[in-house]
Amino acid sequence: MSNDSGDKMDTGEASSVQEGDGGGEESSENDDESMECDCDCDKVAGHSKGLETRRGRKRCSEVLTSFNESGNIHQLEYANTCASKAEPSVGIVAKNGVVIVTEKKLGSRLIESNTVFTMAKISESIGMVYCGIEADFRQVTTKATKIATSYLVSRDQAIPVNVLLKDLGDNLQVFTQSTRVRPFGLALLIAGWHRNRAHLYKMNCVGSFQPVRAVAIGRNAEVCNTYLERHYTDAIELDAAIILAIQTLKLAAVNNLICSHQMAVGFSDQNGFKRMTDDEVEPILEHLRFECLS
Repeated sequence: MSNDSGDKMDTGEASSVQEGDGGGEESSENDDESMECDCDCDKVAGHSKGLETRRGRKRCSEVLTSFNESGNIHQLEYANTCASKAEPSVGIVAKNGVVIVTEKKLGSRLIESNTVFTMAKISESIGMVYCGIEADFRQVTTKATKIATSYLVSRDQAIPVNVLLKDLGDNLQVFTQSTRVRPFGLALLIAGWHRNRAHLYKMNCVGSFQPVRAVAIGRNAEVCNTYLERHYTDAIELDAAIILAIQTLKLAAVNNLICSHQMAVGFSDQNGFKRMTDDEVEPILEHLRFECLS
């Protein structure tokens, strides 16, 4: 009897030892799984953080009034890019006037060129051209005309260029600080004559403006501005400035080829702002072609 009970006890001890060993293996496997889980969780957490970062950047690029981590507002950068890739415009101040020139965007030769809206007369002595989105330019032109007309009615005199720019710039600035709107996708050249002197200003999509003597905006602006720096002088006359502006605009055109119906030319002097017709521009182009051939 004692031997049988001893055998049973030995057998129980052995089985308990075996069960204990098995339990140890299972616990070690669980530990390994928990370690692997921790590693995978780290990867998932890192991936989630990356997604959150990308989503945050996307939200910053979509929300107009939000600055990104670099201190920029993406929508304003996009608006400036829109203007920099559009048809070029050139402005030059002369001793006796100021000229502005811009290229017309004609998608087909079947389009009536005189219906393309690229230049606006704001008052008797102020004109404006743009590079960017035509529909935005129409809205800005309407606002600028209202500002000039209101000033004329209330004060019985033409609005100075700097006053127009300040009020117009304030209106453009509103569209960079409000939700559910976007900035205007354009840049402007505003030319005028006031107090026996010619004025030319450059304005961007946020309403900031600065006076310039000669400038090019839009496509290939760097090449055009370099050309202006080499050929512009303070003693230039209006007739020579018109030729220089058209020549500069040709540099930005495809293969330097442009016709009179593909551009708009206007100037302001003591007699007010006037837009030149195609028949008036064509002899200047013929003169430039002759110079190139010679």
